[in-house]
Amino acid sequence: MYGISIPIIWPALIAAEKYIHPLKDHLSWIPANDMQAGLITDRAASLAALSGLGDELMSYAAPTAEEVNRFLAEAGLDIRLDPWTDPDTIGMAAVLKILKKAWQAKVGHNYEFADGREAYTLRPDERGMRLTTVLGHIVTTVPLESGWEITFVSGASNETGYGLIGEVSSLKAMAVSSAPYGGVMLPSLLQSDVRPDMDWLLNLRTVDKYGGPWRMVQAVEQIKLAFGPMGVSAVAGFAGASMLECCISHRKPESDIYPYDMGALWSICRTGHNIPVIAGSFNREDTSEIDVDVNELDW
Repeated sequence: MYGISIPIIWPALIAAEKYIHPLKDHLSWIPANDMQAGLITDRAASLAALSGLGDELMSYAAPTAEEVNRFLAEAGLDIRLDPWTDPDTIGMAAVLKILKKAWQAKVGHNYEFADGREAYTLRPDERGMRLTTVLGHIVTTVPLESGWEITFVSGASNETGYGLIGEVSSLKAMAVSSAPYGGVMLPSLLQSDVRPDMDWLLNLRTVDKYGGPWRMVQAVEQIKLAFGPMGVSAVAGFAGASMLECCISHRKPESDIYPYDMGALWSICRTGHNIPVIAGSFNREDTSEIDVDVNELDW
């Protein structure tokens, strides 16, 4: 399985900015590659998608890896920053928890896929579940509690990062034709330690109040995703470290039910916002053999 959250990088960067240049409302960040340029372009949209979340979103910054790692551990994450000794280094982190969000759709139980795996169905009701089709893909968006929604796009993808986010967002935006199905069948899934490659974020730079150049030298992320008949839970955690540049050392379904049995792309968005706060993909081998009850997870 693959998953990534790009928007949660921003709360971490903003927390670090208060150390790097406390007199400015926000710093300008200088990209070193196209993905970093996309991150910077999407700053406003990312922060809007995360606004008003209260305790669901936490961010932190500190001058030692030990403090940041303690924050990550207390949030239930396994990622850690490597320790450093140089005083001109700032660690940063952000955690987003979307927990125990019930499906806002009719849930049917005791189904199975053609290969015998247990499954359940979701059918639209007045709460707004949408089944659409575009370019041969079945695109299903299911509302969740508290202003969240999850989208499934049929088919597999080799894309990662902004490639995947762009693919799922574009297909979701273009999908306006109704799909010829009365619902969908889903497996259960429980993945608690998905770690995307975040090396693309290294060498992101900014400048402090004295003109000193700071550069990102560490970046790690962990994604957790679970869904089953009771609903959806997801967690995204990011951590990074920025160092003053002069100190860097280079180192079986009913006929009107579409089965997502082979996997799908997925994205979780705030309702009314197109930018996914977490997105990814899963295939058949990633799914769980049991009904995942998100209410019983200790995330």
